[in-house]
Amino acid sequence: MGQVDASMTEGAAMSDIRSGVVLVCTVGGSHAPILSAIRRHRPDFVWFVCTKGRAGSKAQVLGKGKCIKKDPREDRPTLPNIPTQAGLSEDRFDVCIVPADDPDAIHAELRRLFDDLVSQSPRPRIVADYTGGTKSMTAALLMAGLEYDDVELSMVVGQRNDLVQVADGTETAMAAAVDRIRFSHKFRIALSPWKHFGYAEAAIALETMSAPRDAEDRASYLEALAASRGFAAWDRFDHVRAYTTLSTLGQQFGRYLPWLSALERESD
Repeated sequence: MGQVDASMTEGAAMSDIRSGVVLVCTVGGSHAPILSAIRRHRPDFVWFVCTKGRAGSKAQVLGKGKCIKKDPREDRPTLPNIPTQAGLSEDRFDVCIVPADDPDAIHAELRRLFDDLVSQSPRPRIVADYTGGTKSMTAALLMAGLEYDDVELSMVVGQRNDLVQVADGTETAMAAAVDRIRFSHKFRIALSPWKHFGYAEAAIALETMSAPRDAEDRASYLEALAASRGFAAWDRFDHVRAYTTLSTLGQQFGRYLPWLSALERESD
C-alpha cells in the first residue's frame, strides 16, 4: 500500500483503478461520516485524505489495534481503524497525506489525485465526500471537485443536536447540489474573452459547455452564446448574420441593430 504526501513535487504513483467506484474522502475528528459514505457509495477503492502528525487523522486509517474512540469523551480508544470497520482489505484503499491548514497545498495535491483518476481507461466513477477533515481540507476538496465534471460531490447529513456534528446513527450520504456553482464558474471563464473583444473565442468556449438544466442559467447561457456568435459574425463583416442573431436578443442589444442595418445596406 503506497502513500501520497503533499510534499511530493511530481504526481505521486497513484493506485491504478481501472474500473468501478473510487471514493475520495477527507478524514477528520469523527469516523462515523466516513463509514456512512462508504456504506452509501460502496466503493471499489477508497482514497483517505488525512493529516499527519500526533494530532492528525492518519491514525484513524493506518493505526493498529484499537485506535479510534467511539465517543470523544471516552478515556481510551475502543475501535479499530476505519478500513477495518468498513471491511476494506489493504488493496482497496490508500492514503493521501496533506497539511491541515494550507488550502493551496491541499488543493494542488487533490488535483494531482483527480488528474490521475480521470486519465485512467476505463475511467472509474469518482465520488468525493468532503464531510470530514479540517475546514481547509473540506474547502479544498470541494473546490477541486468542482473543477472536474467527472467528479461527483457528496456530503454526509443527519439529525443534529448541536453545530459540532450530526448525531451518531442518523448519518446518511447524499449528493451535493453543485450544478449551478459548476455552471457559474465555467460561464465566467467562457465569457472572459469579451474583455478583449474575443467574441469568436467566447462562442467556441460556450459551445463546449452543456446547456444548464436550471431555467434561469439556461436563459443566460443561450443569450450569451447568441450574442457571442452575433458579434463574431460582425467582426467577420457578416452583417446579415450579425443582424439576424442579435435581433433575437431584445432590448439589451437592440441599440446595435440600426448600425448593422446601415452596414447591410451599404454592402448590397
